[in-house]
Amino acid sequence: MDLADKLKKESLKKGVILGLISFIMGIVFIYTSFSIESFFMFHFANVMLNLTIPIVIICVFVLGLRKAIGGYWTFSEALKHIYIMVAIGAIVSVLANFAFNISSKDLYTKYIDHTMNLTIESLEEMNGISGELDKAIMDIESQRDSMTSPKFGDTVKGLFISLLLYFILALILAAIFKKEKPIFDSPVAPEEDIN
Repeated sequence: MDLADKLKKESLKKGVILGLISFIMGIVFIYTSFSIESFFMFHFANVMLNLTIPIVIICVFVLGLRKAIGGYWTFSEALKHIYIMVAIGAIVSVLANFAFNISSKDLYTKYIDHTMNLTIESLEEMNGISGELDKAIMDIESQRDSMTSPKFGDTVKGLFISLLLYFILALILAAIFKKEKPIFDSPVAPEEDIN
C-alpha cells in the first residue's frame, strides 16, 4: 500500500470516528440541555459541545494525518485529506442524527420545546414591545412542526450546506497545517576556520 492510499484510508477512518464523536456529543447535549434554565448557558453549552470541542478534535486528527504521511504535506494534499475526513464525519453525524431523531421523536420534541421555551423567556426578559414579542413567539411556534418532524430532503439540504462550510474549514486548516519538505534534508556543515 503506497503512502497516498494509506493516508486516504486513515482520513476515512478518522472521519467515521469524528462523525460518531459529533453524534454522541450532540446526544449528550440534548440530555444535558433539559437541566439548563438560562438561554445564555444553553447556547454556551451548545457552542462548547457542538463547535469548540469538535474543532479541537479535528485539529488533533489533522496532526495525526500529517504525522501518518511523514510530517510533511503540501497545501493540496492537506486540503484533500482534511476535507475527506470532515466530509465523512459530517455525513456519518447527519445520518446518525436523522435516525436518532426519527427513533426518539418524543425526546427530540421535548428538546425542541425546551429550546423554544428558553428562547421565549429570553425575549420576554429583554422587555420587547408586546406586539413584536407576540409576533416573534408566533414565528417560533409556527416553526415547531417543521423542526419536530425532520424530513430527509431537509436533512440532505442541511448536509450540503454543512459540506460547503466544512470545505471552508478544510481550506483554513490546510493553510495552517501544511508543512513543505525542506529543500535540503540535512543542514550544511559550517565552514572550518583555516588559520
